[in-house]
Amino acid sequence: EICACLVGSEMCIRDSPYMTIGVEHCLMMAMDVWEEQLNIKEPVRFKVTFNENMSPDVEIQTTVEYALDRNRNSAPLNLLNQVEFQRKDEVTTIDINAYVYWNSSWANELEFGYDNLTTALTRHLAHILGFGTSIVQRSGGINFATPRSASLFDNLVVNANNQTLGSLARRGSSEAIEAFLVQDLYLNLPGGKQRLYSNSQAVSYTHLTLPT
Repeated sequence: EICACLVGSEMCIRDSPYMTIGVEHCLMMAMDVWEEQLNIKEPVRFKVTFNENMSPDVEIQTTVEYALDRNRNSAPLNLLNQVEFQRKDEVTTIDINAYVYWNSSWANELEFGYDNLTTALTRHLAHILGFGTSIVQRSGGINFATPRSASLFDNLVVNANNQTLGSLARRGSSEAIEAFLVQDLYLNLPGGKQRLYSNSQAVSYTHLTLPT
C-alpha cells in the first residue's frame, strides 16, 4: 500500500509487487493536479491499496467518511479538516482492483482511457475532496452517508427538471434516490450546467466527467 497526503506530495510506500515505479508516478501526477488547483491548508491523508478480493465489476473504489459541519451540512472528513480542524488523523482508502490491466505508463500529461491509472486516481482524489455525491450503499438500500443531511455537492447535482439530489435527503426513499441517480444529471454551476456521468451500477458516487 501507499500512505500519502496532499500538501507536499508526501508518500510512504510499503513493499508490494503491485507498487511499481509507474504506479508511484501516476499517483504523483494525480496529486500534483489537485495541489496546483486547491488551497489546501491541512494535510489530506489517504492510502492507496491494490485489492485482490474486489468484484471483477469494480475497477477502483473509494470509501469517504462524512460528518456534519457547523452549518449541519454533510462533508467529507478530509474537507472538514481544512476549515474546522477535526480528526486530523483520519485516513481514507482508495482500493484498486489488482487484477485490472492498468495503463501506468510514464505519460507527461493525462491520457484519458477506461483503464488509465492516472485518470482514475485523479477522479478518486476528487471524491476524497468532496467532488462526489454522499450516497452510500447500506443493507437497507442506498441513502445519504449522513442521515437526512446532504453535502454541498449533493445540492449542486440536478436532473433535467432542476430537482436537486440534496432535496431527497430528508424524505427521499432509497428507491427515489436510485431513480434520481439513473437520470441524466448535471452539475449546476453559476456559468451553466455541466453534464455528469452516472449509471445504475455506480450509485456510490456521481463522477464528474474530466475535461479533455
